[in-house]
Amino acid sequence: MKHVDINEANTHLSKILDESSAGEFFIITKVGIPVAKLCPVHEAPKKKFIFGLMKNQIKLAADFDDPIFL
Repeated sequence: MKHVDINEANTHLSKILDESSAGEFFIITKVGIPVAKLCPVHEAPKKKFIFGLMKNQIKLAADFDDPIFL
């Protein structure tokens, strides 16, 4: 984790963002006091839904759609 002064971060923001997207973490400081943390954003891969996964595993009663009389 690298510590970067706010003035340096402002001057070299593009370079810092490139390094951050590569996996580097940064602490941005103002007068030596940490004020922000810059970390890479990784999106979770989307899960693909597979149709027919439960085929022939679910059984319905023959009268499941008959009206219910109370």
